[in-house]
Amino acid sequence: MRLLHRTPSMPQFKLRSRHLLALSLAALAPACDPEEALEEMVVSSVRRPCVGLEPMLCLRYAEDGGELKSHYSGIQDFTHRWGVETRLRYHVEAVEKPDADAPSEHWIADEIVSEAQDPVGTRYDFNFHESAPDSGWFVASGERLRMIDTEVDCAPALCAEVLSRLAASTPFAAGFELTADEAVPLRLVSLQDIP
Repeated sequence: MRLLHRTPSMPQFKLRSRHLLALSLAALAPACDPEEALEEMVVSSVRRPCVGLEPMLCLRYAEDGGELKSHYSGIQDFTHRWGVETRLRYHVEAVEKPDADAPSEHWIADEIVSEAQDPVGTRYDFNFHESAPDSGWFVASGERLRMIDTEVDCAPALCAEVLSRLAASTPFAAGFELTADEAVPLRLVSLQDIP
């Protein structure tokens, strides 16, 4: 018996090529999880006081030129620096079994696309409505204050006034200036009453 070698006709060849392409794409699909697709955002140069489970300084971000929103749980592999606006690419991973008050997804930084530095002396104004003595907004830190996790330089009288307002549970507005020192990035320059 003689076996004949037959060349596939063009339609059969195209059909086989399509099957191979489909199988290849199916094999690669798990590596391209849609939830891990890269997205891009701009992270603001300042974090704002916000209250989640406790007082914190929330990242502010915008996507696709939209309005700034607060992000309460940070971005893995990204460290915010006061005065530096950062455009970054990131992806989101679902958390399988999050705790009751924990986020159901993690944001993970993949690439810093660009950074823009605010000039030294740029002013930032924040309101502190939740100003109970145990709020944790400010604590004494040597001759300075620490606002959550940020060292703040201030004149002794202003430092004392912040702690006094917290002790009296008096809401206040605080004005800060950006310094050139990343270890102490903010200087408190003013306090005002707010209703």
